[in-house]
Amino acid sequence: MSLFGPRSCAVHSKRHLLRCVYIASAVAMTAPTSAQPIDTARACTLEREPLTRLACYDSIYMPAKVSEPSVNNAWSHRTSTSPIDDSKEVQLTVKSSEPVSGRYRDHDRASLILRCQENTTAAVIYFGGAFVADSGDYGRITYRIDRQPATERTWVASTSNQHLGLWSGGASIPFIKSLFGGQKMIVRATPFNENPIVLEFDISGVEAAVEELRATCAW
Repeated sequence: MSLFGPRSCAVHSKRHLLRCVYIASAVAMTAPTSAQPIDTARACTLEREPLTRLACYDSIYMPAKVSEPSVNNAWSHRTSTSPIDDSKEVQLTVKSSEPVSGRYRDHDRASLILRCQENTTAAVIYFGGAFVADSGDYGRITYRIDRQPATERTWVASTSNQHLGLWSGGASIPFIKSLFGGQKMIVRATPFNENPIVLEFDISGVEAAVEELRATCAW
C-alpha cells in the first residue's frame, strides 16, 4: 500500500499536515535518487487541501537554506566613479564608539575608512577633526584586534593633516586582511600637540563588507 493515500493526508488539520510533510521527507531519504522526486510528487497530487498539497511539494523541492556571512550595519558603503579614469571607486566607513577627546575640546567621532580608488587600496583613519602629523613619533599607531597581541607601526599623514593612512595596497591589504574575523579594534594614537587618545571600532562583518572593494581592486 502506498504511504500516501486519500485517507492518510486528506484530513484538513495541522496534525495531518505535519504528518504529510514528515512522510514526504522519509520517502525522499529512502527512495532511489532517480525516482524519488517523481514518485513523491505523484503522491502529493492526491492531496485535496491546497495548503497540504503545497507543503508536500515544498518538502520535496524546497532548496536548503544556505547561511550567508553577516554584514555589520555599522559599516557605511559608498560607490562612485573616478573623474580621472572613470574607474569604479568603493569606500567603506565605520565610526568609533566615542568622540575623539582633545586637550581644549572634544572632536567628532573618528572613522576607519577602507577604500579602493583608481585601483589602489588604502586604509585610513580620520581623527574627527583633530590635527595629526607623521613627524617624530606622531604617526605611530598602536592597534589591537580582539585579544590578539597589539601591533605598532607608522602611518602617513594626509596633506590636510586630518587623516593617518596606509595609502598603498602593499601596506593596506595585509592590514585589512588582519581584520577578518575580528569583532573589535582598539587604536591608540597621538594627535599633534595633544595627549594620546584611544579609539574603539566595531569591525564585525568586515570580511563580508569588503567583498565589493576586493573585487574592484582585484585582490
